[in-house]
Amino acid sequence: MITKITPNYSKIALFNGLLVAVMLLIAVGSYAQVVVTSVSPTRVTQKTTITISGSGFGASTPISFAGNAISFNRNSWAPNEIVIEITTPTLDNNISAMLIVNGSNASMITFVGPSEKTLENNSENRIREVYTSWNGFWKSSQFNKDVRETFPNNKHDLLGFKMNYSSEDIIFSTGVNDSLLEANLTAQGVNVSDATKYIRQGFKAYSTNGIKGRTHKDNYLAMADMIDGEKDIRVLNDNVRRTVYDVIIDGSNGQGLELGTGIANFNQNTNIRFFSGNGKVGALDDVPDLLITQIADPNRNKPDIYYYADLEGNVVGRPIRLKIDDNDTSSLRLFEWRLDLYKMINPTAYEVSLPQESGSLSSGQTRPYRMGAFKLSDFGIEGDSLNPQTYIGNINNINMMAGGAADVSFIAYNKKAFDIKSPTIDLVPISRNVCETDIEKSVTFNTRALIENGTGSSEEELKYKWFKNNESIMGANNDNYTIPAVVASDINENYRVRIYNEFGAIDLNFALSLGGTPTFWDGSNWKYPSSFYDEGTLRFPISEADRNLIFSENYTGELVDLEGCDCRVIGGKEVIIPSGHTIKLYRNLVVDVPIDIFNESGVKIDETKAGKFTLEDNASLIQTKPVNMNQNSGEIIVKRTAKQLQMFDYVYWSSPVADFKVGDLRGTRNYEWNVTQINTNNTVGNWVEPPSPGFMMPGKGYIVRVPTPITTFPTPPIEKDDIFELTSTLTGRPNNGEYRIKIYETGSDGDISRMVEGDKDWNLIGNPYPSAISAEKFLIANAGVVNRDEIVYDGGIIKGGLYLWTHKSKIEKGGGNPYYENFGYNYNSTDYLVYNGTASTNPKFEGYIASGQGFFVRAKANNVDVNFTNAMRFETGQANYDNSDFFRSNGDSKNAKSSDSEKQLLWLALTNEAKTATVAVVGYVQGATYGEDNLYDASHMGTNDFSLYTQVSEERLAIQGRPLPFDSSDKVTLGVAVPTNGIYNIGIDHLKGSIMGNTEQAIFLEDTYQNVFHDLRKSPYSFTATAGDMKDRFVLRYTDRQLSVDEQQLSDTFVYVKNDQLHVRAAKNIEAIVVYDLTGKKLVDHHMGGNSDSLSTPFQFPKGVYLTVITLENSGSVTKKVMN
Repeated sequence: MITKITPNYSKIALFNGLLVAVMLLIAVGSYAQVVVTSVSPTRVTQKTTITISGSGFGASTPISFAGNAISFNRNSWAPNEIVIEITTPTLDNNISAMLIVNGSNASMITFVGPSEKTLENNSENRIREVYTSWNGFWKSSQFNKDVRETFPNNKHDLLGFKMNYSSEDIIFSTGVNDSLLEANLTAQGVNVSDATKYIRQGFKAYSTNGIKGRTHKDNYLAMADMIDGEKDIRVLNDNVRRTVYDVIIDGSNGQGLELGTGIANFNQNTNIRFFSGNGKVGALDDVPDLLITQIADPNRNKPDIYYYADLEGNVVGRPIRLKIDDNDTSSLRLFEWRLDLYKMINPTAYEVSLPQESGSLSSGQTRPYRMGAFKLSDFGIEGDSLNPQTYIGNINNINMMAGGAADVSFIAYNKKAFDIKSPTIDLVPISRNVCETDIEKSVTFNTRALIENGTGSSEEELKYKWFKNNESIMGANNDNYTIPAVVASDINENYRVRIYNEFGAIDLNFALSLGGTPTFWDGSNWKYPSSFYDEGTLRFPISEADRNLIFSENYTGELVDLEGCDCRVIGGKEVIIPSGHTIKLYRNLVVDVPIDIFNESGVKIDETKAGKFTLEDNASLIQTKPVNMNQNSGEIIVKRTAKQLQMFDYVYWSSPVADFKVGDLRGTRNYEWNVTQINTNNTVGNWVEPPSPGFMMPGKGYIVRVPTPITTFPTPPIEKDDIFELTSTLTGRPNNGEYRIKIYETGSDGDISRMVEGDKDWNLIGNPYPSAISAEKFLIANAGVVNRDEIVYDGGIIKGGLYLWTHKSKIEKGGGNPYYENFGYNYNSTDYLVYNGTASTNPKFEGYIASGQGFFVRAKANNVDVNFTNAMRFETGQANYDNSDFFRSNGDSKNAKSSDSEKQLLWLALTNEAKTATVAVVGYVQGATYGEDNLYDASHMGTNDFSLYTQVSEERLAIQGRPLPFDSSDKVTLGVAVPTNGIYNIGIDHLKGSIMGNTEQAIFLEDTYQNVFHDLRKSPYSFTATAGDMKDRFVLRYTDRQLSVDEQQLSDTFVYVKNDQLHVRAAKNIEAIVVYDLTGKKLVDHHMGGNSDSLSTPFQFPKGVYLTVITLENSGSVTKKVMN
């Protein structure tokens, strides 16, 4: 209920001994309307946080205390909550002041100044001697600082301890093993029947889930040297893989009084709450009620504040600010112990953080051990129920505040002081992580409590209430709570469950955060923290995609694909993803970097090792979350191998990592393509050296010439024709998220009149990721309808094709593209594999551009951004892309898509006598037309002197898309360009689709120059050609026509002139060959007598057209034109 008030009026209610303000604050002046519904706690001390709940809050909502009597810091704010932290340094005194929010009174707050105590040699609170189970039975007076073997080095429970009250020693047992303790005390002359010398008691370690915060860089798990099974050697194994919760409650009989384990710098940044409750009035005596351990060097300048509180967090009694003498030579030190200090994985929630190897201190460590014991009266606790602020019955928990330097094995309570009939936690609700929201994913939290030594009375019956942002959740009144479909508003809110009965209650805080569930690699298996299990059974299902993969041990050569939400490589550990395998993440990868290690005095003594993450050649790191900024951290190593290389080859590169220099790739020269720069031929477009210092820009392409034989590298080639492979290693932060790279049209500078359209507008870009990308998705994003900075390019910003260099032809002098700059040798541009929405010129290339691959695109607009996104890195359903097609295709299809079945694809190859081929593709595709189609037509690159092509609007195409459904009456004109006179072949290279794959579907080639109609399904068509370009010589047809005998003979007979030699070849033996010029003059007359089917003879006549009559054996004659 909210009570409406004006700024001049407030209604104060007293409830369960707490002063609670219930009010509505009305905005005044320029303030926005603010509603305060609760303030808790209202009785506070140093470091206490106060939560102000309500609505209408903002970052600048005014908050103050009347008269500025209490100082504070703002910790956080949200529209429905503001959290402040009390910083008042006053000791011993109380201060009451009104908390003012937005100009109006909110609640009266009482500050309780701590009393200061120092644990020093003469302190009554100092424990003088301890008795433990080390080596059967041991007492700390047996410790000798000069004899290392007297330093405890294994697990041992606290059996008893000695205090000195009023100059008299008295020993108290802990109840772990009183008979063992008493037998040994008796043997040493102690009268255990004398209550002034020995008193039996029972102590138990406090448990907690009341830790708000995450591990930090100074947290170390302390383990006695022998717990890992190795003396004087630190080993990270399952014996020591424990969480903080494990080590503060471990020990015999469930009492949690184990001295050989603990946590260092526990409360440096974190408030810690331990559960207590049901204090007995009769416990207010001279027997210790609280035991505190200090297991390493204390810091006197960072005192720890302890206080008891009620369920709402209100201070009960007076806090103690405890200083511990750090003089190691004093008798304050009980003993030293031998231990291993394991650095905790950080920053991670305490409940799941495990120790790690990197940053752990070297073996052979020793630390001093101290203990203190306190009575309830030391905290001002009393038995008067009429004074709720100090009444023992109101105690619900004890708190250790942030800012100290406590090194804790346990904090224990006297069970005779607290008969906990209120709930004792048996199963804490685990903070959960979700990788994504708004995907119909449910999350369940569960808990379990019990009553220690319960009687079964109805008053002990346990009940549950779950809260979100301090408001109870309707219907959530069982030991579990499920969020059926997590949405963004469920993340990072304040959750808690209250478990209660008639004796008291416990509040357990838990969190729901974005990210993966911590999952640790232990060297052979993936494991979850122990708190995730209930009697050996995992408490909730965890999918592979929801894991935070934490490599706390080396991971090398596991032949499996990995999937997770995010991933971390712990410092000093190495992860190797083998060739052909994938690690797929939704979120980020973190590879630890070196961190300085300081001792307790703040002096740097070492630094942690960096983590190491390697992707072997063809391995992939895929990240699927759509993000604009790269949030990966640390460096990875990416190996890429270029195969089938020859001397002087250039490899086309793009960097999958940030801040990598192109000069660090293995090679002798490196360049980038400048589409607007004038070259030495006065045309436009030039290879230029990258600007210093040569960092490779994500999404940009580069070329690097492979090392020459002089360069040292494995298996160097001896001759220029030798084939070899070369591996380069790229190191840097892995690229992730959206990248944009500028592309440009050629422009009007230089002598562009010498440049055909196929020479213009080329831009060298590349895959920016450490995984393959879909060429199809890239084209749709950049060649379809594109919106760039609110400008819509209806026809796309690139012409619809990608061009990947395959270096499959031998090197040639000169070349067919003079504007490409003269490096002494040029490559024929038909060595570019072309891919578009129809097909690829290489049928084995499935359209996945490998990591590290550079490629050309042709700009359709000037000075615009080509876009790369994470969506291009995976298929619908998040299937992986193959990453092995680096620079060229050399294997079987690995990612065939069922949607391709409707495409009808035909690859035709033009080959010369040296068996070098160039390919053209005709494809019948949904969405294509007979006209220009940006996504489905791809032009040839440059002015190729050896090519097979189709044409649309005078543009020579390497790939042409035509519409579905397939029409068998369709005819496609084919052009050929050949560099020299000779015999060439056109044949079927590959077929795909239910129609093209059907042998009943005819495929014919018509030679319009020779009037020949040839069945390509039976054999390639061979023909003679003179050097040049023949745009209309051939027609591709799909309807049958019966060939005559004469036509067949004509088709099978070839005549051409090359290098002043006349070449004749026929399907049958030749009887005679006669050559005439166009005047009818006989120039050559050979009679061969039917002994051969071919002839080569000198032909030294002027250039022109000649007629050749070939008489075949038993088959008449054939007349062919030949050009010299």
